[in-house]
Amino acid sequence: STFLGLPETRTKECRRLFPFFIPYLSFLVFTFSKSILISYFLGIDIGTTASKGVAFDADGRVVGYKSVHYDILHPQPDWSEQDPAVLFDAVCTILETLFDELGGGCQFIAFSSAMHSLMAVDEAATPLGNLIICADNRA
Repeated sequence: STFLGLPETRTKECRRLFPFFIPYLSFLVFTFSKSILISYFLGIDIGTTASKGVAFDADGRVVGYKSVHYDILHPQPDWSEQDPAVLFDAVCTILETLFDELGGGCQFIAFSSAMHSLMAVDEAATPLGNLIICADNRA
């Protein structure tokens, strides 16, 4: 499979780099191209319990939809966390599904993420653990 219209050889690299941007995405927009079945616009919402992708045509009609649910982790009482790799995988699944269904006529992708989360990373931007989300009661 491909990721963002890139050859498979680049897919692993993109999957490795992309999750470090998830906590900072708020209406990030970028473009790409591949074989075009229809022209559409894609919105991805990275939420607390699911990530959702909706594709619209130029007339505002929904032409594609994919949702991937995930759990909030509670490793101890009053703790609420999420695995950043799970969120990233959900977004990749949505993108790959919609690209496979609709082709590469995507004009732009807009990301929305209103999660108030903390993700500690090392000097190479590798996550050091789970996201501590706003529902966490440690503070």
